Amino acid sequence: GSTLFVGDGGSSLARIDAGTLRMTGRWQLPDDVSGLALSEDGARLYAALGGRVTVVDTDTGDATTTLAFGGVEAILHVTTP
Repeated sequence: GSTLFVGDGGSSLARIDAGTLRMTGRWQLPDDVSGLALSEDGARLYAALGGRVTVVDTDTGDATTTLAFGGVEAILHVTTP
């Protein structure tokens, strides 16, 4: 694809056009981002936030779903097929 998603080490997430390196979106998430993965179709971004994964719509930046994992303090890596 031609889009790059970057966490800032905190709770902010940026969408960047990879061709121009211009920021095309910036969103605040409810917790620090520790891992990111993109769905195969590019429509969803999976963001690890502490002990949960939040699904983010890549067009709007809206969190559509959050999956919590009881007893897990931090998820460090997220991957998609």
